Amino acid sequence: MPVNTSHSIGQYARFVLRPQEGMNELLTGTAPGGASGTTESTPDGLAFIPSSSATTWAVVEPDVDPYVSGSFTINWYGVIRANTSQVLIQSFGSYGWLFTSSAWSPGTIRLFLGSYWGGGGVNSIAVSVTDNTYHSVSMVFNSTTGNATFYLDGVSIHSSAFTKDPGAMGPSQQFSTKGDGSLPHKCITAQVYTGALSAGDITALAADPFIIFSDGSSPPAETYGSLNVSGSWKTLSGLYANVGGTRKSGQLYSKVSGVWKPLS
Repeated sequence: MPVNTSHSIGQYARFVLRPQEGMNELLTGTAPGGASGTTESTPDGLAFIPSSSATTWAVVEPDVDPYVSGSFTINWYGVIRANTSQVLIQSFGSYGWLFTSSAWSPGTIRLFLGSYWGGGGVNSIAVSVTDNTYHSVSMVFNSTTGNATFYLDGVSIHSSAFTKDPGAMGPSQQFSTKGDGSLPHKCITAQVYTGALSAGDITALAADPFIIFSDGSSPPAETYGSLNVSGSWKTLSGLYANVGGTRKSGQLYSKVSGVWKPLS
């Protein structure tokens, strides 16, 4: 489904990738150019797996150009598989920025926000996320404080001063992503917002990376294990798993506001 621009967070979205919706950016702009990459089915929908050459989207979005608009926010959700340098998302023209994972020690990476023209930037502390599981990584640049704050799974891990490039990206602005040659990351969604999202917003995005795609409806209160079917909430029942060719019944759980609740 498209971005809900009436959502309290979705209203600030300016560039959004979600392979499940097709490999083009959902708000404005052109279909991708450059290397095409591949997609892979995951429990959270299709993941985009970039090649070692950039996939690009040509679109001018001055609202996420720190020279023009000031503050901006990046949120990326997917699987980080290796402690290698990879471009999660970047935007540049004459000037710009890049948000990457950078190689550190075995099993760990650092997140990096860099200036495209100036070559400088700021690193987060090292974090252990190369565990082949889903993670939300985010960066908020606050033009008032001049700081870039990094988040892992909704929790702030580091904040440092960031020096933006000295000019606007201009009419040649584009967005792109690029992976490692052997173990590229799996991107479920990448989102760039205008303005500095709050810590609460980042927590909400980590809890539900698809919250801005929501139609605004929610399950009935205290109904755990509901599914929205054609706009109507249905209670799940008769859930089974195929284990070694045998149908097994069991109890499923969902984490709701930090508490595990049984699905029924």
